Amino acid sequence: MAHHTLKVATGAPRERGSDYRDLMKCLYEPRHYYQRQWGIGKILRFILFIGPISSIFDYATFFLMLYVFNCWHNPALFHTGWFVESLFTQTLIIHVIRTNKIPFLQSWASWPLILTSVIIVAAGAWLTVSPLANTLGFVPLPPLYWLYLAGMLLAYAVLTQLVKTWFFRRFGE
Repeated sequence: MAHHTLKVATGAPRERGSDYRDLMKCLYEPRHYYQRQWGIGKILRFILFIGPISSIFDYATFFLMLYVFNCWHNPALFHTGWFVESLFTQTLIIHVIRTNKIPFLQSWASWPLILTSVIIVAAGAWLTVSPLANTLGFVPLPPLYWLYLAGMLLAYAVLTQLVKTWFFRRFGE
């Protein structure tokens, strides 16, 4: 099947539908988009270096919930705090690993990714105080929790960025 082309104002031939594809590319892809070509070995190595960072912050959350918020006899508060931390950190990690640059400072994700990330964390936070909270076993988190969470999210992003930067210097793209 032959490719049909259209001439645009510049006189250069363009493939039919390319304007639509260009628009979609602008909407759904970051400005400096490129694909990494990784084999399964490199993906496994990346997971082995980046993955345990999440566990470090899960353990920090366990400590926080047990020793700062005394959840030894309040499993609902423990459950709620861990749910929120897990949801927020796993949403954040998408933004950290999607680029070689520093996320939110040197590189922004596409607006659909940012929007869905905000919706996800807002919905997760809302669930803890929503009419569904009791059904899900959630209780409202103390205001101090949110301050600790902000600090943990910053530390998580920084540590992951440092490990990611080291990984790419050590093992290449």
